Amino acid sequence: GEEEEWTFDNFANLDVPSLCQLVGTFMPIVKLKKDDQFLLGTETKQVMTRGENSMVRVGGGYVTITEYYNKYSVKQCVQLYHIMNANSQTFKDAVVDLMNKNMAMEDFIATYEDLDDDSWESINQL
Repeated sequence: GEEEEWTFDNFANLDVPSLCQLVGTFMPIVKLKKDDQFLLGTETKQVMTRGENSMVRVGGGYVTITEYYNKYSVKQCVQLYHIMNANSQTFKDAVVDLMNKNMAMEDFIATYEDLDDDSWESINQL
């Protein structure tokens, strides 16, 4: 059969966990130059390993990376979407800009910039 074209209306048919999972996959996580600092979505956060868990500094304490992701990934994706719209950027360009502004490791930026633009076509159309 023919493949159905994906449109914005398809989001209405998804349940909340599926939507969060889909949208959450677009949250970039990038190592920054400063020790223990990562770009999580649009924000710089301290991330450290305790035992078997990666812990994210939030307020006065820490949460696991999974808890952070579950709670903040949708918010981060919405913020990234607003950045894309405000600057008329593609997803890839917005993320590369954020990586440069937050001093990501050069090899991460170079690898990201070298990714094929066609890989981002579906998200760039959101």
